[in-house]
Amino acid sequence: MSSARGLILPIAAAVLLAGCWWLGEKPMKIRKGSVVRLHYTLEVDGRKADSTYGRKPVEFEEGRGRLIEGLEEQVMGLKAGDEKTVVVPPEKGYGRRDSGAVRRLALSRFGPHVRKLKPGVSVQGLRGGRLVSARVVSVADDGVTLDFNHPYAGKVMTFKVKIVDVAASKKARRKR
Repeated sequence: MSSARGLILPIAAAVLLAGCWWLGEKPMKIRKGSVVRLHYTLEVDGRKADSTYGRKPVEFEEGRGRLIEGLEEQVMGLKAGDEKTVVVPPEKGYGRRDSGAVRRLALSRFGPHVRKLKPGVSVQGLRGGRLVSARVVSVADDGVTLDFNHPYAGKVMTFKVKIVDVAASKKARRKR
């Protein structure tokens, strides 16, 4: 009898650690409306461009359009603990480069900040009442050329993602 009693504790512990799979609970997969937390490392042109490791994971609600379209589409169906390499083409990322988004402006529009303008420097300003960013392409005596394209426009982005957590939508959790 004591040997049977000695088996109960290890078996009970194994069942608890298994996540109650025998009760029919399965890990939640990402679907529209799921609240997802994930870590990623982003590579562009073969170089690491960004990473959430060492910071808080990104949290988003699937299907709300808060992430890059191509990334959001390709994490659908994953569950906590899953890892995946996601390749996002420009059409599903920041789009193709738009030559019309490269503009030449008079130096006088930059006032006293003109001396800080150098190729590669990022600048911000208001356009139509909203904040816009651009990268300085070149500076000459007659003006400055700015590129208003997103820095990753026209680029293939490779994300290495790890799903940290998947939960029911905030709306579904409020109904419980």
